Amino acid sequence: MDRVGAWAHRHPVLVLLMFSPGIIEYLSGSSLLSAIVLNPVWFPIGLAANLGLYGPGVLLIREAVVRWNKGWWTVLVLGSAYGIVEEGIALNTMFNPTASVVGTLGSYGHYLGVNTVWVPGIVMVHAVFSVAIPILLLGLALPETRGRSLLTPRQVRTAFAILGLDVTLLFLFNLLGLHFFMGWPLLLGSLAVVAALVLIAYRVRFPEDRPLPAHPYLGSLWIPAVAGVALFVGVILAQGLSESFGLPPVVAILTASSVVLSVGAFAHRYLRGPEAYRPRLAFVGGILAPILVFGVAANFPFEFVLVGDLGLVMLFRHLFRQAPSSALLGAPTGSGAAPAGVAA
Repeated sequence: MDRVGAWAHRHPVLVLLMFSPGIIEYLSGSSLLSAIVLNPVWFPIGLAANLGLYGPGVLLIREAVVRWNKGWWTVLVLGSAYGIVEEGIALNTMFNPTASVVGTLGSYGHYLGVNTVWVPGIVMVHAVFSVAIPILLLGLALPETRGRSLLTPRQVRTAFAILGLDVTLLFLFNLLGLHFFMGWPLLLGSLAVVAALVLIAYRVRFPEDRPLPAHPYLGSLWIPAVAGVALFVGVILAQGLSESFGLPPVVAILTASSVVLSVGAFAHRYLRGPEAYRPRLAFVGGILAPILVFGVAANFPFEFVLVGDLGLVMLFRHLFRQAPSSALLGAPTGSGAAPAGVAA
């Protein structure tokens, strides 16, 4: 573990790239780790595509937040913009009703060319799992990186170029290989929404960018852990149950959006400041737990994913054990601040 820690301190960019796409793609089962054995030719191609998409995205978002001296709401806004770039423009799952990952949500709620029920859930997944959690874990695992740029100006340009190339190639694969094009209005509209979200992230001063009052004290780690579990599970249930009972798609959209906003409001109110270190870890653990279960099920019976799961568990164990004294339950102190991991 000491050697692993020393390597991580020397290579923070690679650590961030392990978290994204590592968690959302490979530990969740979206991309199968078992393909290392079952499809060894395709696995490195898929890995390169994932690294070229997720890696520049999370690196550029973290770089923007640090340089702009912003906080977590900015991370989530930029993460939402990234979600539209990936799922709307590159992979087309927001628009293609026959996309394999969309399933029945391609017909349930498909309106004006948009998979409306699919959109809020997939945007949340990328904002939280692809961007926010990897940035948070990097800041907690390597505290010396907080508030510090990881990319030079030249590397920023390179990251933009890699992201642009990957998005273009995936877009062309859908256009020429799968013969799907969402149409110019939706393509230009997606680009306009992405640009608007980036502008909002740059110009707006969100609450956590200013001094905050001390948060109310949480007396149990189970409360934030359950709140974290509720994020992913609540969105999945809102979509699935609404479709199963034949409810109007707007019910699924509003219910899923309400789950996301409610969990976000909980985190903003209760998980700020140094005294929330352990509750914040419990919250993130709760968020990750359901997708780890999905990953084990998706890789069965070749459970290579358990190696990654074990590594993540060991990381959380390490982070809990190094909790600062002010973060111990029963000793709330000080005033709130932007959660550690971005610019704090």
